[in-house]
Amino acid sequence: MSALPPPASAPARKAAASSPAAAAGAGPASARGGRPVVPVAFQDELVDAFVMKLKRREMNGSNAVALHTAELLRTLVSKRKYNSVGELLQLVRGVGKALEAAHPIELACGNIVRRVLYIVRHETAALVKELEAEQEAGGAAAAGGRLGEQQQTQVDLSLSLHKMIDRQSHADVDSAAGVLDAHAVVSQLKPQVIEEIGVLLDEMRDAETQIAEQAIEHIYAKEIILTFGLSRTVQAFLEAASKIRKFEVIVAESAPSYSGHAQAHALQQLGIETTVISDAAVFALMPSVNKVIIGTHAVMANGGLVAHSGANNIAQAARHHSVPFMVLTALHKLGPLYAFDSDTFNEQGPPSQLLKFDELSFDDAAAGAAAGLLGGGAAAPASSIGTSSSSASELGLLASSSSSLLEHEDAAALITVANPAFDYVEPTLVSLFITNIGGHNPAYIYRLLAEYYTPQDYTL
Repeated sequence: MSALPPPASAPARKAAASSPAAAAGAGPASARGGRPVVPVAFQDELVDAFVMKLKRREMNGSNAVALHTAELLRTLVSKRKYNSVGELLQLVRGVGKALEAAHPIELACGNIVRRVLYIVRHETAALVKELEAEQEAGGAAAAGGRLGEQQQTQVDLSLSLHKMIDRQSHADVDSAAGVLDAHAVVSQLKPQVIEEIGVLLDEMRDAETQIAEQAIEHIYAKEIILTFGLSRTVQAFLEAASKIRKFEVIVAESAPSYSGHAQAHALQQLGIETTVISDAAVFALMPSVNKVIIGTHAVMANGGLVAHSGANNIAQAARHHSVPFMVLTALHKLGPLYAFDSDTFNEQGPPSQLLKFDELSFDDAAAGAAAGLLGGGAAAPASSIGTSSSSASELGLLASSSSSLLEHEDAAALITVANPAFDYVEPTLVSLFITNIGGHNPAYIYRLLAEYYTPQDYTL
């Protein structure tokens, strides 16, 4: 796909705006919540390259995907041309749609896009207040006051639970594009948005270190910690605690990827006493565990988790034995979406991880005989067929082997291999979230959503 053409000249834009197609497709509001109509397909060379990486699964891991998404948006905001705040919001939202369509399970892409949309709206509100003060100082208090009141209502960032539920209290900045179309406003807004995206990038890069700094507050001497699979954040967290206190770690191997083996090896190299167990042994060993500490793929709006397959079994075992279940997560993994079961945000891994086709083999002797008789083996003379006892036995073996072949194919067709990549862990099973800004109860998630997202951007 080719890149978007450069912005049209002013006369061309005016002519396009007056055309019937423009009136139908670029009207002030769509039928869905007053939001401007955004093209479904977003075309840009940088975006296309990232989309292909996501589709081919060449980039894995929420941290890497989130960093790349933020870098991409910063580049687009700095290099692309737009004449209003509404156009900038459409640009960012269009990127989000393209990335979500490429890899719907990689929720970090959508989270970063929503964070950038929040930054645009927040910086716009601050800029409008500043311009209002300048207008009042210049003698335009009346006009500036009306503009300020309108914009203040539109981007009301109050954190009350009532306003979080009532979306009518959060009017869309898009509707104010008419008063924010001035080139001077956009030119002042652009560097501020780029700077704030840079702050967001620094936050994501430092998240792992900031989480690890809290380890000493949660891990005590001679404790037994259970973890699961491979997580760089968990590894850094345990490493920070091991520098001061001695404890033991039990690692569930996380079949079928067996990533727990790599985690155990990394912890052993750090000098931490580590034991590897099978996933089936988690419930039996849980009574001897002091706390469970795991990472996660994403955190939902209700405090539930989309974590790697097997996490829900560990959470259920921890709840049964009253063992604290702690989750380490950076804030960019927190999103405003909901997953009500394990199928909402999930995908199936390759069946070969669990069962290879050649494991459904039938009798080797019958297979060899069938290959010789049906394949390149020498054909028996026509006169001997049906006359000698050896030929009769060969024909019987051929019939038996053919039947075995058919049975083998039928058996393979009857087997369905389910290899889900993720589990959904209910928020009631989580004891504590440890984020880069501190520890939080699952019931506090709604407050974090209000601080980092705007309700009208929950759906891109």
